[in-house]
Amino acid sequence: MMTRKTIRWIVAELRVLANIEDPTEYGRSKDRLLERTLPVLSQSKQTAPLATVMKNSLTTDLRMPKRGETAITDARNRIDELVRMLHGLTRSVIPVAFLALLCMVGGIIAVVVFGRMLETSRESGHWPWVTGYLLKSRVERHTSSVVGRYGSRMTESTSYDLYVEYRYHVDSKEYRGHTFSFEPRSVDREYWEAKARLYPPNSAVRVYYDSERPGISVLEPGTHDINYIFILLGLVFTGTGVYLAAKPIRFLFL
Repeated sequence: MMTRKTIRWIVAELRVLANIEDPTEYGRSKDRLLERTLPVLSQSKQTAPLATVMKNSLTTDLRMPKRGETAITDARNRIDELVRMLHGLTRSVIPVAFLALLCMVGGIIAVVVFGRMLETSRESGHWPWVTGYLLKSRVERHTSSVVGRYGSRMTESTSYDLYVEYRYHVDSKEYRGHTFSFEPRSVDREYWEAKARLYPPNSAVRVYYDSERPGISVLEPGTHDINYIFILLGLVFTGTGVYLAAKPIRFLFL
């Protein structure tokens, strides 16, 4: 299995080879190195091309001096190039590890957030209600932008939901709420506009509240199927992150 430890070992062996002055000894050491390293590099699709490059580079006969460059110096230059390629292989793992981390963190956050929302929405179906007064009601537009690579392109997404503000009393104490439902935002503006027409400002509304925490309330209680979809997507992202992280973790730490 190709790991960072293996890469370090190959680099160390190449540096030892580069310090050999005698061409005959260089040739013997080079053959031993290729015999040990080529099978290891050939095991992985990612490093198989490097195995071919190493074989072609090191098995080339030491060339005659050219423009003042000795054969040993020429061999050392080829070894230095191989070392740079091996270091580049190590650095190439970092973007994959970063992407895996983003997937895992984003997936876990989605599962936690929508899991709690789902739990609360289930409980809200059994909450008591009181008559409240709707102060504000309007459809809100939300936009988010993602800048493309090197800032060359920007992608904008738009979603909508219903903003509400209402007041209600529980045990002679006044509360104010802003939660319309436990349904996430969506791109369907007409859907939310239809909801807004059912809840005009300055009208009486039913306010469902948590009897243990009266400050938590909602106008439309109950669960929504889309919450399950978001939880599923969160699990998919988490699983994808774990899958993507497996190879970098083995590479970097084993």
